[in-house]
Amino acid sequence: MAERKVAWKARKDNSLIGSDITRIDGIEKASGHAKYAADINSAGTLYARLLTFKGGAAVVKTIDTADAEKTPGVRAVHVFNGAGKEVRWDGTIVAAVAADTPEQAEDGVRAIKVTYETKPHWVDEEDLAGATKAMRTKPLGDNSKGEVDAALKAAKHVHTGYYGIATISHMCLEPHGSHCEWDGEDKLNVHLSTQNVSGTGGQFAGPLGLDASNVSITCNYIGGGFGSKFAADEWGLACAQLSKKAGKPVRLMLDRATELKIAGTRPSGFAKVTIAADAEGNITVWDSHHWGTSGIAGSTIALGQLPYCFDGIPNRNRKATG
Repeated sequence: MAERKVAWKARKDNSLIGSDITRIDGIEKASGHAKYAADINSAGTLYARLLTFKGGAAVVKTIDTADAEKTPGVRAVHVFNGAGKEVRWDGTIVAAVAADTPEQAEDGVRAIKVTYETKPHWVDEEDLAGATKAMRTKPLGDNSKGEVDAALKAAKHVHTGYYGIATISHMCLEPHGSHCEWDGEDKLNVHLSTQNVSGTGGQFAGPLGLDASNVSITCNYIGGGFGSKFAADEWGLACAQLSKKAGKPVRLMLDRATELKIAGTRPSGFAKVTIAADAEGNITVWDSHHWGTSGIAGSTIALGQLPYCFDGIPNRNRKATG
């Protein structure tokens, strides 16, 4: 078979490589004309702020919003996790407040009185034994094939290793958030920072008791997503609930601290893996136990995350814990 020769064309003959290319949305973004969710400012728009849990794990004992509702400028208060609800992550939304100004909304948040019953928690995601002892884990699956123990004894080569990577925050330049405005009692218009315009309408509709066809989602520009911004999320629903209660449009954009805590992470993953091979180097055993966390969402570690190229190994044992 003749050798195939590949060569670049002369630079002057290239139409794209080496040329300046203007992005379709570049001028709008660079000039400040691009409108993001936080730029939507309908007449009478209120500003929302969140009361979030600060701790490891607890049960809400009592919550009193009376003073918040009487705070000057406050137009609506919505409780997400009331008495009896368990909160298991620093940053979990407890309540939301909408007011005429951001400062008044913050005053309203500070006026909410909450008491908690502290529960055991665990913060070292690498320490599976400690997390299990603290009862912060759950089995996510177990799958075995062949005779792992016997194959290990018969193997010519055996290697065991521990591997892992921590969670990573997406750090979108534009935080998560939305601007919600109702049209009558059963139609909702949402300007949402999202990568999933077509899929989030139903996520708003279900919890709000609406038909998905009555929820309009608009996102002309997004300031980064990186694997997040695919859902309505609790803060999106909080924005819609506050708008409904107040009878006015509401803007709710997460502050940077809350963005870091609850607005999407790449899950962590840790694993103890043993592999074995015969004298010819054929892999005969895969034995692994992996675990991790997805932050506030819990764990999304799954058995299916074993690379497909290992499916032909005759003796396999896989276990996952979240």
